[in-house]
Amino acid sequence: MTSIKKSSRIDIIDALRGFALAGIVIVHMVENYVAAPVPEAAVEAAHAGVFDYVIDGVVVILLRGKFFALFSFLFGLSFYIQMNNAYQKKVDYRYRFLWRMILLMIIGYLHSLFYRGDILTIYAMLGIFLLFFYKLRSPWILATMAVIFLGAGRFITFAFTDGQSLFSLGELTAENPSMIQYYHILSKGSIWEVFQTNAWEGHLMKLDFQLGIFSRAYLTFGFFLLGFYAGRIEYFKHYMERTKLTRDLLWASLILFCVAVLITVASFAQIGPEPKFDNWYA
Repeated sequence: MTSIKKSSRIDIIDALRGFALAGIVIVHMVENYVAAPVPEAAVEAAHAGVFDYVIDGVVVILLRGKFFALFSFLFGLSFYIQMNNAYQKKVDYRYRFLWRMILLMIIGYLHSLFYRGDILTIYAMLGIFLLFFYKLRSPWILATMAVIFLGAGRFITFAFTDGQSLFSLGELTAENPSMIQYYHILSKGSIWEVFQTNAWEGHLMKLDFQLGIFSRAYLTFGFFLLGFYAGRIEYFKHYMERTKLTRDLLWASLILFCVAVLITVASFAQIGPEPKFDNWYA
């Protein structure tokens, strides 16, 4: 009788990857895969009625930012699994992981020629820094995450740039001439013109969004570390035995979410209708 080899994969992690990818696709579909500020006239043209704006609101509240966080979390978790499996076999996986990040960077760059919002190049760049955290003690991992999620990246960036662009492309707004020109290329230009603008200017814009005052890259790395920590404590390996912990985390997250919404609403009510980066935290 032939025995069936049991898979070492953790099914829930694969399911979450599919869930995260599906959510990312939905969000980008609503954004029409522009990956840049869109002129107001184009926004109005893309909305046939009130229902379209309702869908936008649902996506903003329930989807946008959520699936990127989940996918980033899973990237950090996968890093830990790969490194730990190699460690169990007494294999040094660091150089192979570094090679995989180089390949990811190449694939991401080719993808970015078609779509300026490509995230693979950012993952490849940030993934390298995970190697410095693999042997770090858990309290330091948690402390680093706390600093990141409290917005240290944004405050430090603002201290150096005073809210200005890091790469001299101007503000990431629909009124920026370079943004208007890019939208015109997408709507009227050839595929080669798209490749040309995405090959360099697209990456400058992306780095400004990721590393500048918007600080998306810092949050992404924070989720990398959170996934790494979840792997280290083997949460998903024994998640069926930790239903109470899962339930407590869900309730705590819900309470924290509600508190954060109230604080945000109260803060923006004091700032006024035109918040700026030098007064939003006052």
